[in-house]
Amino acid sequence: MNKSNHLPIVDARQDPRFLKALRTLEEAVQAERFGQIEEADRLYAKVVKKNPDYFDALHLYGAFKYCRGEYRAASDLLKRATTIHPRSVPALNNFGIVLCHLKRPADALGAFERALSLDPRDAITLNNRGNALMDLNRADAALASFDAAIKLQPNFSNAYINRGRALLKLERFEEALTNYDQALSFAPSNAELHNSRGAVLYELRRTEDALTSLNRALMLDPNLAAAYCNRGSALRDLTRHKEAFADFEKALALKPDFAGAWCGLGSLFNTHRRYDAAYEAYSKALALDPNQERAAAPRIHAKMQLCDWSNLEVDFATTLSSLRNGKCVGDPFSLLGIPASAGDHFECARLFTKSSVDRNAIRTAARYDHERIRIAYISSDFRSHAVGYLIAGAIEAHDRSRFEINAVSLVSAPNDTMQTRLRAAFERFIDAQELTDRQIVETIRNLEIDILVDLNGFTQNSRALVIAQRPSPIQVSYLGYAGTMGFDYADYIVADRIVLPPEHAQFYSEKVAWLPDSYMASDNKRFLPSSTPTRLDCGLPEDAFVFCCFNQAFKITPEVFSVWMHLLKATNGSVLWLSAVSPAAEANLRREAQQGDVEPERLIFAKQIAQADAHLARQKQADLFLDTLPYNAHTTANEALWVGVPVLTRMGDAFQGRVAASLLKAAGLPEMVTTSIEAYQALALEVANNPERLFLLKQKLEHNRFRTALFDTKPFTGHLEQAYLAMYERYQAGLKPDHIVVAQ
Repeated sequence: MNKSNHLPIVDARQDPRFLKALRTLEEAVQAERFGQIEEADRLYAKVVKKNPDYFDALHLYGAFKYCRGEYRAASDLLKRATTIHPRSVPALNNFGIVLCHLKRPADALGAFERALSLDPRDAITLNNRGNALMDLNRADAALASFDAAIKLQPNFSNAYINRGRALLKLERFEEALTNYDQALSFAPSNAELHNSRGAVLYELRRTEDALTSLNRALMLDPNLAAAYCNRGSALRDLTRHKEAFADFEKALALKPDFAGAWCGLGSLFNTHRRYDAAYEAYSKALALDPNQERAAAPRIHAKMQLCDWSNLEVDFATTLSSLRNGKCVGDPFSLLGIPASAGDHFECARLFTKSSVDRNAIRTAARYDHERIRIAYISSDFRSHAVGYLIAGAIEAHDRSRFEINAVSLVSAPNDTMQTRLRAAFERFIDAQELTDRQIVETIRNLEIDILVDLNGFTQNSRALVIAQRPSPIQVSYLGYAGTMGFDYADYIVADRIVLPPEHAQFYSEKVAWLPDSYMASDNKRFLPSSTPTRLDCGLPEDAFVFCCFNQAFKITPEVFSVWMHLLKATNGSVLWLSAVSPAAEANLRREAQQGDVEPERLIFAKQIAQADAHLARQKQADLFLDTLPYNAHTTANEALWVGVPVLTRMGDAFQGRVAASLLKAAGLPEMVTTSIEAYQALALEVANNPERLFLLKQKLEHNRFRTALFDTKPFTGHLEQAYLAMYERYQAGLKPDHIVVAQ
């Protein structure tokens, strides 16, 4: 994960033309040696100014500037030096090193090739040449160069460090680990080698072993910034966030321009919903290194959580261009808010999982023979969370004569009312928050689980590395993440023909299990408000038409907000009721409203309420729920329909933008699904300005609540069980996973 520093190589020569200047040059070298940096700089500059053709002065001053991080000045000096003495291997080497730091690897390679033409057996030049080739993404050629350096100098630890980088790039991870172990046999106290070994172990998903190596590196060199960054990444993956924060911050204290550490810090800020800090951190990472992988999409996600729409279209275009050119732009969840195709989402997931798969994972091959099919749901959301609210009824409705239902809970919330309910619903409820990934895998295998259902995907607090280790013979992705995993983490994804039409199946690594109605579980035992707080209690005007949207801030785009402002202007006395957002996002939305000639006070932000039932009750004061795109309302739309608030949606191109359409059709309101921004706006105006139309919609919803498929929990669970049974029968018959269509 890190690239070892190059040390400047300077040859000393005496040129009789410059004997008078030699004394001053020696004084400059002595001042540098004793840390008198300003004096050394003054003396070097004096010699070079008076003797512009003095090779030694140019070379030494260039090396001095390099050590100070003044790469452009160093480049100019060393270029002049190599022009004067074009056969100086050390000068060519140093010139190439500086060119690498200036992000000019092709020019650097030229300098190293010139040096090697003069001395093809110079191990240092071969090592540096390999680094330039790595910067040019020519890992195979770089590996050959590092091998040649090691052959000439078998104990060349820097060459081993860089050789390991090449092997990592080539995804030859076990070889990289052997490489570092070999180097440590003769250099056991080399901190960079221990750091690099830790980086390989991290790539191999041996996170605890990685920590051991990284701790050793920092014991040997407490100022090794790369080791702090690498350890921060490992600690973050182990959800030891406080320690990870400290490590990333220490790395940046040692090396403020460390793009990787800024990126790591950004990921933690995003996790903790500190979006302003996340946006700043990701922006710094990309400014320092435009090719920094994984920063682009989460940076946009943080920016959209702030409702900061400056240059947003440029951000979208740049990120999608990088993705379509084969670059990993970040975690797949962050891309869901960007206007992208199903193919784009598949490519994002494929590239992301490619770099995070446990390459030692062995698919569980057992065909267990149990009296009942053993199903385990794994999730961080068996609590008062959107997924918990949706899935509880289905868990309770499972047929226990045919299925044994288990839970692997990744977040413990013992005093949470929903977790209390779910603990009672499952036959076995495993608190796994404090378990390592390996321990969870072993637990699942020891329980001989037939079907493992992942309810997280790429959402917060997931343990994707557990799923990647294939602890169960059949693995299913369901509900929590609206997209593909991009790798064979899961054999199947549960969907319906609206969210995932058959023509989109090519963009999924999973086979599809199509349910006959909406794919989304709903709990018809959930709280149904019999009374409603007044509009005054909700902070709403009594006589206004209330448009609402309770989606997260990142789902609101400039396009949809512009339509909302048009609706407010065209509907007298109307207001827009939104979820509570951060102060920065609220200020930005109010400013956007004002710029759209809408009074900012017509945006009303609902106060945060801890009790889910209270939020359901107050929603009844809304007249029309306005959906977002490219990321629809999911649980929020389900809740609105449950309490009788019509939802208006526009159907998009990918799973996350088609969910509300699925819900509306299953609730018997297909007329509220539009396919263009113009139709969306026109229908919203028609409903808002036609009280009878609104009344009929609400009446229809009330009538349909217990008569349509969306909230009919028992039959829905039966359909889900049919899908599980089909998966199980295929596996027991020795057949590979294939698409499944569950009949009505």
